[in-house]
Amino acid sequence: ALAICTHNEGSVRRAISAMATNNIPPAHPNIHFAQILGMCDNVTAALSASGYNAHKLVLFGDYCDLFPWLLRRIDENRDMLGGCQAERPVLWRAWTQRLSGR
Repeated sequence: ALAICTHNEGSVRRAISAMATNNIPPAHPNIHFAQILGMCDNVTAALSASGYNAHKLVLFGDYCDLFPWLLRRIDENRDMLGGCQAERPVLWRAWTQRLSGR
């Protein structure tokens, strides 16, 4: 099995392209994409909506243990911070739809 664990949209696009080039279907049982819960949720949602196996890593444990690990992930993925701006319109649309009952 292969887990593609990245918040980098370019890396996700390259993986999807490689899958298509090699005729690997999106829902192949041995290929999974994953991101940390709360980070790049738009990427996970897009993957899932397109039929890919998409997962979220749910952090649990002692705050003193998790926080340094999480800071390292953020430092490693600085480009991900720009993705937060891309998520705002998506989150706003979802929020207003839920409030309006649609």
